[in-house]
Amino acid sequence: MAAKRIKVMAHPKLIYWFGMPEVFSSKDKLEFLKRDIYLKKLDPATVSNDTQKYVEESGFIYNFDFVASAFRSGKIHTLGTIANKIIEHAKKYANSRAVVHTTIIDDSLKDVFQKAGIPLMQKNLDYRSHALSALMPMVQILFRSDKRLKRQYLRFEFTPQDVFLCTIVNKRNENKEVKGFIRDLSLNGIGVSLEDSEQCLSFNLKDPVSVTMSFFNTSVELKLGFMTRLYAIHNELGVSFNVRNAVMIEKDSVDTLQKLINDWVREVELPGEEL
Repeated sequence: MAAKRIKVMAHPKLIYWFGMPEVFSSKDKLEFLKRDIYLKKLDPATVSNDTQKYVEESGFIYNFDFVASAFRSGKIHTLGTIANKIIEHAKKYANSRAVVHTTIIDDSLKDVFQKAGIPLMQKNLDYRSHALSALMPMVQILFRSDKRLKRQYLRFEFTPQDVFLCTIVNKRNENKEVKGFIRDLSLNGIGVSLEDSEQCLSFNLKDPVSVTMSFFNTSVELKLGFMTRLYAIHNELGVSFNVRNAVMIEKDSVDTLQKLINDWVREVELPGEEL
């Protein structure tokens, strides 16, 4: 099944990567994007003389080896001075929301970054398996708030022209059923617009619900989700679920949802950015 081409928007977390290894393909970048992380490749030489404009609430990955090569092309720098340049840059532009990786095994180098509160990965990310498995959790932690990870999956926002319908049933009282339009969707949540605020009164926060979502000529059945957003003034509500929990959503619906998302992620429009 191929999803019809539609216009979808998203606002993923943006990560600037100084010296992204060539092993990272467009396919790998899409995998990160599905997890709400957009990777943007930057020239490591710009760390020393940076006039780049960055999006607020972004993060940084520094390839220490590439940055060191850029510095050493001019004059001799020690590992310590290069580390301090990276730390200075991270504090100035990212409030230290940064990760550094290197193939160099050096305890003193690790201590410098540890004192600055910046994680140092001493791994060779030129190997794709190392890069994907090691980097994903570290990057997600950069955006942790109150000891909780922020959104872990990309949220697709639909335009008014693309109308997808859904039916929500309150499992505490199955007589309470409302129909609405899907505003946004991810692999662990759905945002819905209702026709009027009265429909929101059918629910309370944390109510268990079931949702039937219609997309083109197919549907996705959510057997169990929980009401996590109620905005009666805007006629909107939100439902959360765990895509890995078979009690909440069966495999066939998970497969359908993932196929849709795999197509949409290639078409997604990011404000001010190009994939």
